[in-house]
Amino acid sequence: NDEVVEGQTLTGTWSGTEGADGMQSLAIDWTFAGTTTTYDQDDFTFDTAFDVAGGSLTIHEDGTWSFTADNNLDNADGIAVSITATITDTDGDVATDDASFTITDGGDPIFNPAQGGDLSLDLDDDALNTGVTGNLSFTAGSDDITGFSFADPSVTGFVAPTVTGLTGELTWSLNSDGNLIGSLNGVAVLQLSL
Repeated sequence: NDEVVEGQTLTGTWSGTEGADGMQSLAIDWTFAGTTTTYDQDDFTFDTAFDVAGGSLTIHEDGTWSFTADNNLDNADGIAVSITATITDTDGDVATDDASFTITDGGDPIFNPAQGGDLSLDLDDDALNTGVTGNLSFTAGSDDITGFSFADPSVTGFVAPTVTGLTGELTWSLNSDGNLIGSLNGVAVLQLSL
């Protein structure tokens, strides 16, 4: 079974031929995540991309096709797709061919250290009341970035922020507003907010 990643293009060939009588019509059955839509020649033009569920499809008269998958698909587990071409000739003879593939998830967001990553804050007594700001930069993957949040310190694999200039080790927690709270000896002394 072939695969195509979000935002990428897959090509294929259908093997049905017109036969001696010539092609009267071509119909395309497009099945996306279990739902089938039928397109006949009034719905598309050869060599021109048209919208289908999950992306755009181009049918060529030479028996080839190409499909470009959309980004931002809900496809963490992959989306099953199949295409069936049905050719009917002028005296009613029918030939069919089909193909199937899976649309897979694309790239993850990327943290950009050179553009404001690895945020470091210099704290002093005067700044504790007014706060200190900094910037982080990310590049979206195949799906749009819809939000940011701190990792939950109670989840295995949490990497604690590094804080210098304090005596003792901070323990971290998330409050109800999603702020990351650093506590020293049970007293909240640092809050990180997005």
